[in-house]
Amino acid sequence: MSVLLSDLISCGLDAANRAAAKIREIHSSNDFRIKFKTSETDPVTVADIQSERTITSLFLGEEAAGSEDIGSDFSIPLLNLVKASSTPYDLDDILLFIDPLDGTYDFINERLGNVSILIGISSKSKPIAGIIHFPFMKDSKTGKDLQIWGGVGYGVNGIEQKTLTDEICIVTKSGTVGKYGTEEMSKLFEPAKFVSRGGMGAKIASVLMGEAHVVMATPAHPSSRWDICAGQALLNASGGVLTDIDGNEYLYEDDPLSSLKLTPHSESSEDASHSSASPSPSSQSQSSSLLSSSSSSSSSTSSFSSTTSSSSSSPSQTESDKETDEKLKEIRRLALHNQNGVLAYYPHLAGKFVEKFFERRNALKKQEQKS
Repeated sequence: MSVLLSDLISCGLDAANRAAAKIREIHSSNDFRIKFKTSETDPVTVADIQSERTITSLFLGEEAAGSEDIGSDFSIPLLNLVKASSTPYDLDDILLFIDPLDGTYDFINERLGNVSILIGISSKSKPIAGIIHFPFMKDSKTGKDLQIWGGVGYGVNGIEQKTLTDEICIVTKSGTVGKYGTEEMSKLFEPAKFVSRGGMGAKIASVLMGEAHVVMATPAHPSSRWDICAGQALLNASGGVLTDIDGNEYLYEDDPLSSLKLTPHSESSEDASHSSASPSPSSQSQSSSLLSSSSSSSSSTSSFSSTTSSSSSSPSQTESDKETDEKLKEIRRLALHNQNGVLAYYPHLAGKFVEKFFERRNALKKQEQKS
C-alpha cells in the first residue's frame, strides 16, 4: 500500500490549522486543567489533549469530507494543499512524530510566541517532511497563522530566511536558566550571543528563519523524537542538519512510546495500547481503521473530567488519577531514551562555530579521561 507525501503534508497542514483553532479556543476560556508529567516544569493541559485528538482524527479522515481509501481500511483526506508529489511511499514505512502543543509551559505562562504544533513524518527511520505551526503568531504577508512546512522535494515554505553574518555565533538555547547544564555547554560556543527560547519548535524555527546560527540543547534537556522530527525534516530539506552533541543524526524508528503509525488494523479500537481514534465514516462498513499511538504529550493516557486538576498531588486526587499520573511519568521517562542533546544548524552558515564546539568538547572529554 502506498501513499503520496503531498497527501500526508496536506493532511498535516489542515490538521495543524484545526488544532491551532482548538488551542486558541481553550486559551481564551482560561480553562487549562493542568496536570504534571514529571515535574512542575513539564505540564500537560486539556489543550494538549484536544489538539492531539484533532490531529489524529483528521489523519484517519473522520473529520474531513472527500476522504479516499488508499488501500485496505485506511483513508486520508485529499485536500490538495500542496503540489502533488510523484514518488509514492510505502505506508508501512511511514511514522508520524507529533507534538500537539510544543511549549506547554510557555502556553500556561503566556509566552505564546514559543508555542507551536509539530508534525514530523518519517520513512525508513529518516525524516521526510515536517510542519511547525504557530497558533499565536501571524504571517506578515497573509495574516494567517505562521506555518513552516516542507520536506523531500519541497524545500522549506512559509518563511523568508534572513541573512546572518558570521561575525559572532548566535545560539538559541533553553529559557530555563541554570537547568540541564546549559551554562556549562554554552561556554563551548563562546564568544557568542545567546538567545533563550522555550519550545523546541520555536528554537529550530529561529535557525530556519535566519534569526540564529545554532540551536543547542544538552543531553539533560527533555527533548524527544516528537520535538525534533519536524524540525530535522525541514532542516534536511533546505541544506541544514540536526544531530546530537556528538554529531550523530537521529533515527526515527517505530517506537510505541513516541511514534504514531498509520496502520490498517482489523481489531477493535479498544485493543490500542495507548490511544486510538474511531474509524472514518467511509471505512465503517469494513474492518475498523485504527491509529495506534503514544503521542508527544503522552496525553492519550490521560482523560480530563469537568473538574479542574491543577496538580498531580491534589488532596482530592483519586487512586485512578494517581495511577494515571505515574503512568504519564513512566512513559515520559522511557520516551526520552537515546536522547543526547541537540545541535541544529546550516553548515554553510554555522559550520565553523560548530566545528569549534566539537574541538572544545573533545578536548574536555580527553581531560576528563585523564583525570
